[in-house]
Amino acid sequence: MNRATLFAAREYPFVMSARLIVSVAVLLCGFAGTVQAEILFSGEGKLNNLASELLEVSSISKSSESFRFTRSSDGWVFISSTCKGAARVILDKESDAVILHDAEGGSRREAMRFVTKGEHTIRIEGKGEFKVEKLAVKAIPELIHCGLGSIRRSNRMGFMAWSFSKRIFCRMSPR
Repeated sequence: MNRATLFAAREYPFVMSARLIVSVAVLLCGFAGTVQAEILFSGEGKLNNLASELLEVSSISKSSESFRFTRSSDGWVFISSTCKGAARVILDKESDAVILHDAEGGSRREAMRFVTKGEHTIRIEGKGEFKVEKLAVKAIPELIHCGLGSIRRSNRMGFMAWSFSKRIFCRMSPR
């Protein structure tokens, strides 16, 4: 310390102790912010004509932390999470995890589930030291899988046999 600082400390002890208190408070608040999960979005925000964002959370590092989201109708949700460390993402009161992250992690994992209209809870359970960097839940439209060549009878799709598909698709393809 130089002489001016020592003189100021003797002359104005309250100012120096106030600076010390503010410095300590800023330091502690900085560390406290890293532990708290930050909810970036909660609600139903339209992304485009098909998908809506229901929940987005970042910096989750406490185990058994849960977040709520609401789906306005029965339908599919798309869940994605990026995590460092071992953690499980659990939807509502299911016994099995929707997403599993292993200790080597750091990669993004995704899952889809059909949920009913109303409020749902998504919970993070971690082992040891972990951090879910981002958790996102999106409402997506109905999923349809109908392979060519399969014989299916669907009220929405009609008869989807190869003979039907060949007539439609061969007409569209250039010769």
